[in-house]
Amino acid sequence: MLLSKNESAQLAYVKQDSGHNLLHISCSNGLEGAVLKQLVDHGMDVNGPTPDGDLPLSLAACCATVTFLLENGARIDLLSGDMLSRGLKHTNYCAAIALIPRLMDLSWFRDSAYIYLLWMVGTQCRDFFSCSNQTFLETHPDIRRVLFDSLYAHSKEQTAELFSRVCHNSIPCCVRWFLEYGYEIDYDHPYWGQSTPLLALFSYIECDINEQVQMIERLLEKPIDVNAANDFGRTALMTLANGMGWRRNCNQLQPALASLLVKRGAKLDVQDAEGKTALHHAFEGEQWEMVEFLVENGANLTLKSKCGRLACEMVPAVKRSLFGFVR
Repeated sequence: MLLSKNESAQLAYVKQDSGHNLLHISCSNGLEGAVLKQLVDHGMDVNGPTPDGDLPLSLAACCATVTFLLENGARIDLLSGDMLSRGLKHTNYCAAIALIPRLMDLSWFRDSAYIYLLWMVGTQCRDFFSCSNQTFLETHPDIRRVLFDSLYAHSKEQTAELFSRVCHNSIPCCVRWFLEYGYEIDYDHPYWGQSTPLLALFSYIECDINEQVQMIERLLEKPIDVNAANDFGRTALMTLANGMGWRRNCNQLQPALASLLVKRGAKLDVQDAEGKTALHHAFEGEQWEMVEFLVENGANLTLKSKCGRLACEMVPAVKRSLFGFVR
């Protein structure tokens, strides 16, 4: 109604206190199609900047908004990394997915591309990531590599932090990509308290077990501390020995993984905050193959927990007589 009376295109100059006109506001709200066309038809410039230097294209919150602007003369070459970074606070993922392929040839993009990786991955858990950005990154390996390489060039510290984050948030495809690209970062970077990526990968199984094992094997090839402990003093070997997460589907793999840890220097008799060793945890979780492995590899049978219990005393009383030899 207002636009129909706008014979002199005066609405092009209606602005908020921020200096944004109606086109800027509409783009940041993700409007599209007929609404934007009326604004452009009434004299609004698709390349007109805000007082802060932002453009309608950098403010576009929706893929349809991006498409409309490009079809109506918006210039990609006027964008900058600073503009896009400021726009992320109100941008939907679809807008970035529509825009990123068109940015690949711009000279500045490789230096700024990391902002998208941190935004698309760093704030996500596995389920949300699989519904939002996973398909885009999987189907565009060239773009994916640019985003990852840009982050590594920008900051090894942030790269290590993001790697640890995706390990703990169970985003296996991102874990795999980090390991494939072979960056020289701190692969022991803690995320939750003192928990390292290795501890994270042993703490859950929410993806294909073969993929999980491959990720662990690849990580063990890196210069990591296999005896790193979380805030409870538990190491990867203890977590594996307890069997939480592993026992449902793949406890037959535990001794093989334990062997890899031991070959890399994992200590059998480290005690956690409760004084429990890996052998204590194996008995407590009734992981008999792990019990056998640890005993055969020289685990100390005489160590007691802070409660004064031997490892074999962690099982219910009715089963203890079966393990009387472990003393």
